[in-house]
Amino acid sequence: MICMRKIAKFATIKEILSGSVEIGVLLKTVGKVIDMIKNDYLKLILSHENSEIMVKVFDEPVGFIEYVLSNVNLGAYVLVIGYLKKIDGSIYIVAKGVRKIDEKLYKYYLLRGKLHDIKSS
Repeated sequence: MICMRKIAKFATIKEILSGSVEIGVLLKTVGKVIDMIKNDYLKLILSHENSEIMVKVFDEPVGFIEYVLSNVNLGAYVLVIGYLKKIDGSIYIVAKGVRKIDEKLYKYYLLRGKLHDIKSS
């Protein structure tokens, strides 16, 4: 039996908002948390190079929101893995994973994404 695993494509927030990333695709991105709002779900606003995107964090599995709240704070750099969605012209990410990272790892992901783009072209 062959086990197939989805691999998340890396994209910057600017690439996501420009429309160069397909809706519904599993992706990973990095950004700085500039706002956090908790309602029925947790809404994170990530920023990178004057671009912002909303990340919705639902409580699946149970306790996921509390995990994110206890590990991520305003101003933190995060790595987000999730699905890109679009409703009423608004693009956002439904998070499947959120991890706090340090500034060095944040810069590493951005550089790695640029190198991948150079290899692909």
